[in-house]
Amino acid sequence: MLRSKLLNLSAGLCISGIFIFFAVKNVNIHEFIKYVHHLDAFYIIPALLPGLIAYLVRAWRWNYFLSPVGKFRIKGLLSATMIGFMSNNILPARVGELIRALVLSKKESVSFVSVLTSLIAERVMDGFTISIIALLAIYTLPLDEKIKFFGVLFFLIFLTLQILIFIIINSKSVKGKLFDVLPEGLNRYLSMIISGLEGLKRFKNSGITFMSAFLIWFLSSLYFYFMGVAMDIPLPLSASFSILVSVALGLIIPSSPGFIGVYHFFCQKAVEMYGIDASRAFAYAVVTHFVQFIAVTVLGFFFLFYENLSLLTLSKEEKVRGLK
Repeated sequence: MLRSKLLNLSAGLCISGIFIFFAVKNVNIHEFIKYVHHLDAFYIIPALLPGLIAYLVRAWRWNYFLSPVGKFRIKGLLSATMIGFMSNNILPARVGELIRALVLSKKESVSFVSVLTSLIAERVMDGFTISIIALLAIYTLPLDEKIKFFGVLFFLIFLTLQILIFIIINSKSVKGKLFDVLPEGLNRYLSMIISGLEGLKRFKNSGITFMSAFLIWFLSSLYFYFMGVAMDIPLPLSASFSILVSVALGLIIPSSPGFIGVYHFFCQKAVEMYGIDASRAFAYAVVTHFVQFIAVTVLGFFFLFYENLSLLTLSKEEKVRGLK
């Protein structure tokens, strides 16, 4: 088991190294340092504030995904959320979602699996809304027709999956037939997704989570805009959405803890689409990653100590559950 984890970590580090290589190959180190020094620290707080509000909205929205289990205090939901995102920054294999579920299940004495299914449903909703934003971003940029084609294809595939999931959770006969056909392993994960989406069967819940997802993405995108102002990079407000989409899609790729490499490459390439040279775009990617990384990690540890929890203990519990 240890060997498998080391292999996963090594693979993530290798992938990160490859993306870092392609990101820096056209970067002039002297230009890069000069652009980093352009950072005006005055704008860091205004840049971080919308993103931090987005985490608060995410915690509040989580209650709707958890509605089949119960209703929880926003303080506990926010603690679990920040600890989970902090864990993704410093631990391998993206265990943050598992730790996030563990924290809430320990605090509120609820089923770990039930909490985890709510997070799967949350990711499905986030994926659907970011695909809509991606579709809009594609048609506002002067991109190659092939890129536009694959962007539309990605959106249609995701939309089809959403429709299928909606049919499954609302039809017992379809659900039963599907479970009879699929292998046991797939049934387990499908069952978790369906359980997590049970709380959205009412139109009110679906509408609230759908609209709040767009609010979360909008607030998150403002971080990229204000950081452009902080670094004196002339980016329009619309560029922040393109950067957000590019980074979000890039983070799907397995990598090292903190998404090093994949974040920098996809952020850099998105900025370059607006006529910014590679050195300046890479400086922007490095600074935006560093500022966000520090802010989320510090807040995560604050909530970890506030809840009197140990990251080492949580990690060991996660390993015992065998869900890594």
